[in-house]
Amino acid sequence: MAVSGLVAQPQISVEFDQYVQEEWTVENGLAVGHINQVYQTPDGYIWLATFNGLIRFDGLRFTLFDVSNTPELPSNRITLLQPGQGNTFWLFTEQRDIMKVENYRFKQYGLFLKIEHQRVLLDGDSLTWVTSENGLRRLLNDSLVTWSFGHLNKNDVTSVFRTKAGELIVSTKPGGLYKTNFPYNKLSLEANFLDTISVENIMEDRDGNIWLYNNHVRKITDKGIVTFDQTNSTTENWSGVSPLYYNLMEDNHGVKWTVTETGFFRLTQSGFELIEEYNHISPENSERQGAGMCKCSDGTVWTVVNKNVYKNGQKQFELNKNGSTIFCDRELSIWITNRINGVQRFSKSLLRTYKSAESDNNFYGVFQDHSGRIWFGEWIQSLFTLDENQQVVKEAMSPKLGVTAAFAEDEKQNLYIGPYRVENPYCKGCYTATRLHGMPNEIFAIHPINDSIIYFGALSGFYRYDGKTTTLIEDGNAIPDFPVRYILETDNSNLWLATNGSGVRNYNYATGQNKYYNTKSGLSSDNVRAVMRDVDGYIWVATEDVGLNRINPKTDEIVWIQKKDGLYDDGLHNLLLDDFNRLWMATNQGVFWVDFEELSAFANGSNEKIRSTVYTERDGMPNREANGGFQNSAMKSKDGNLWFST
Repeated sequence: MAVSGLVAQPQISVEFDQYVQEEWTVENGLAVGHINQVYQTPDGYIWLATFNGLIRFDGLRFTLFDVSNTPELPSNRITLLQPGQGNTFWLFTEQRDIMKVENYRFKQYGLFLKIEHQRVLLDGDSLTWVTSENGLRRLLNDSLVTWSFGHLNKNDVTSVFRTKAGELIVSTKPGGLYKTNFPYNKLSLEANFLDTISVENIMEDRDGNIWLYNNHVRKITDKGIVTFDQTNSTTENWSGVSPLYYNLMEDNHGVKWTVTETGFFRLTQSGFELIEEYNHISPENSERQGAGMCKCSDGTVWTVVNKNVYKNGQKQFELNKNGSTIFCDRELSIWITNRINGVQRFSKSLLRTYKSAESDNNFYGVFQDHSGRIWFGEWIQSLFTLDENQQVVKEAMSPKLGVTAAFAEDEKQNLYIGPYRVENPYCKGCYTATRLHGMPNEIFAIHPINDSIIYFGALSGFYRYDGKTTTLIEDGNAIPDFPVRYILETDNSNLWLATNGSGVRNYNYATGQNKYYNTKSGLSSDNVRAVMRDVDGYIWVATEDVGLNRINPKTDEIVWIQKKDGLYDDGLHNLLLDDFNRLWMATNQGVFWVDFEELSAFANGSNEKIRSTVYTERDGMPNREANGGFQNSAMKSKDGNLWFST
């Protein structure tokens, strides 16, 4: 396995993000493998246009709407989905039907569209326009009515667009481009092109410039009109005919991108810069309507070209089959369809996985020293660090025996790893490790008190090292010396020890007194992996089999919190509180967090249930099984990232 850094606040600079891929086919729920397009309504549902009907996905289940259960549908062969106002959306069939879907009510508006005119144009949050071969239609009182603008022939209007300044741009078949304001009776001619049907698609950039695209790409500014044409080798076989431009988008950096019949391009001041040439068969309707490119809510532009997926022109990953359409949902996950085998979703992983080519990648300890250097330890003999290139590299290590997954630094910045003190630890490749006299091999926890006194939790019990001598701190009550897996220091010289078999041992190193919290005194289990103190002085106890406990040291009251109460799992490895007041716990079934305020309210009796948010393989873990049993099995680094050993 590997060490996974959970980056809720990512600070590590990498060239590309890591993505988690999920795929749905006919083998795991889809009714058909050929998906024409993906769309998401604001209520969160994902909708799929297919030749077998319309499919709704709620994150777990697929629901099919077809002619057998939805008689309003004139055909199952749905080719295109387009946004409507709110949760409304529009669908188009292969037979040129147009339908509006609103609250699962399907309304048909007739067979008056040609393929190249199948577009719905949203104007603010109330107006909806639909293009038609016989002019523009406006949705009015749930009907599509023909609309005219001033002196223009009502059959000539091809498109409208609302600018950020509130003006309405109107384009016509003869090539005219007009501006108008409500009530749309007066129009001013902005441009007149000699070629017809060339201004069907309109886009406004961040500077307020109007862009037109169809047979050409044109930019309209106060200084005039600039026409962009392809002049590279991708048009050699087009006999001088300009290919159609399917989409034109501006990303969050102001860069313009376009997809055409020939390829994927970046617009520059001098023309088109080819990113990748298309290598596909004849495009389908959704692709001709620009569905091979999409824009996320963060302003990034995503494009699928053949097997490659681009974000702002930079390749992110490669598919196993040619993609056809792409969609970005409100969680910034990327959905990609192909013509053969269903739909794939790529979600940015919150977990970044680190692996070493020199290891079996079965790590048990992770530690950050005072310089910020990250150390990784396997069970025995193997030690690794994270280099400046974010690579896990093996370090030279002299010991032949001893666990290397427990770490600590003392006040003089001496580094302790397992039963060793490491000299010159920051001299890369030249440090040495000295075995502490009398210290056992299997060390699980290390806690320095000062320069000379260090406590160790071991398989064989609890030890004190004074710089020369190792002493087993036995309990005067004849309680066996169970393994100590975690050491927490609180006020007044109190050490809280997580033991594997005798619960929580509270040892005061000033007085030598011991106090136990175990199943006899109300603890849910005697097998404890980690302990944590909160700002109110409560001690939280993670058990490896019976959930979470909260101890009140003042009253000795113990509260249990378990899976039946909302915890994801009862076998807990560690406890980490992040910068957002979320308590994280790793288990053999994944990593999860609970809101700490909600958790405390439950322990106080003012909340009946808690909620867990879980991360497993589908979120980026190579395997959901985390490792525990060591104090250093998880940590919060200085930049706020959480690290879990797996």
